[in-house]
Amino acid sequence: MVKFDRQKVKKALREGKVTMFVIGKIDGKYFVGKDLVRII
Repeated sequence: MVKFDRQKVKKALREGKVTMFVIGKIDGKYFVGKDLVRII
């Protein structure tokens, strides 16, 4: 599970369709994920 500070994310996004990217490192291995989300 990934958690975000709701207020920081809200300030960074605009209404409509947005591609979100997540990049991180767990146990020394890097990962990348992305998804198209609709902001209302």
